[in-house]
Amino acid sequence: MQLERCSNCGAEIVPGPDGRVGPCGYCHSKATGAIDPGALAATLGREMNDIKSFVARLADTLESGFPQMTRVERGGLFTKHVEKIEITATPMVYRLEMHGSHVTAHRTRAVGGISLKNETIPIAQWVNEVSQALARLANESEAAHRALSKIL
Repeated sequence: MQLERCSNCGAEIVPGPDGRVGPCGYCHSKATGAIDPGALAATLGREMNDIKSFVARLADTLESGFPQMTRVERGGLFTKHVEKIEITATPMVYRLEMHGSHVTAHRTRAVGGISLKNETIPIAQWVNEVSQALARLANESEAAHRALSKIL
């Protein structure tokens, strides 16, 4: 873990588990650090023991925090469950599909609305790539920071 310095007083600040830096403990300046995509991926990875609840929680968080880039499909006769999550992080589109208790992860490169390359990738790789895309977005937007705090 790398220590940060307060931009106001120069005191050392220890980043939180998500890589963000909170207010300075000495001068109470509100410095914010970048979200570490590795920490985000590790947090998501820890929750994959129960894949159904992981997918449901991820879908809810992405729908509420990133509605402009997330599409979730739900299905089921009596109880609705997540069947597909699609995240558009231009130029990539990441898709997670549930088939019972089995999940498949896909990555598609799209340019101008045209899919150029579609690949099935390991779930761990999908989590890492989505984490990097979300961290980039969260480092540009305070609203995205708040949305990711629900995951972390």
